[in-house]
Amino acid sequence: NPEKFPWDTVEEMLDFELKRAGLTFSQLREQGIPEYYPFVYKKHEKGKLRRDGKPGFETVTGKFMLYVKQFEDLGYDPLPYFEEPPQSPVSTPELAEEYPLVLTTGARSWGFFHSEHRQMPEMREIQSDPYLIINTETAHNLGINDGDWVWIENNYGKCRQRARLSQGQHPRVVNGAHGWWYPEKDGTEPYYYGVMDVNINQLMRVGEFGPSGWCAPYKSNICKVYKATEVS
Repeated sequence: NPEKFPWDTVEEMLDFELKRAGLTFSQLREQGIPEYYPFVYKKHEKGKLRRDGKPGFETVTGKFMLYVKQFEDLGYDPLPYFEEPPQSPVSTPELAEEYPLVLTTGARSWGFFHSEHRQMPEMREIQSDPYLIINTETAHNLGINDGDWVWIENNYGKCRQRARLSQGQHPRVVNGAHGWWYPEKDGTEPYYYGVMDVNINQLMRVGEFGPSGWCAPYKSNICKVYKATEVS
């Protein structure tokens, strides 16, 4: 809640954030980007990872823990394991007949930070629209050309993104852009800055993934892709 912030201006808040660096925001603005601190390798051997300064990791045992007792106490498997996603060509083969492609999301674009910076013209020059990376041969088999608007759809919902063809993409996997909205579009219901049209979260269901139920299948969903009309 901004009313509870102890700062009167944004610059005061930034000064507070930079206090440990021994700088004010004004000084940083004049100085530019500071040099990185020297990299330290094998920190666990030098006591650089623990608060007590001892060698090891910041865990109960000081070791890298593959077996986590706390997980066991909560009723979860204490060891790493593989579990097939709730929806996949293996776990739901009948559903995969309608949605034959594996959908992964979350790949970073260096011009954006999650959903931020779409309102910055310089960043939008780098990437003006959300892109779905799809294998070149797969796209051609679906009648899709590079730059076409396509529907990405599964049993939860659908959205539109532009196709970006790539020989390096696995033929059965498509990579959807995340965090997308259009600050220049209508922000009122039901438009929400284009979120309901182009945001990949339309195809996600939260709370049905992993033993804790806290996650969503951002990296392991299924979908189908087909050509669409241009986003208005």
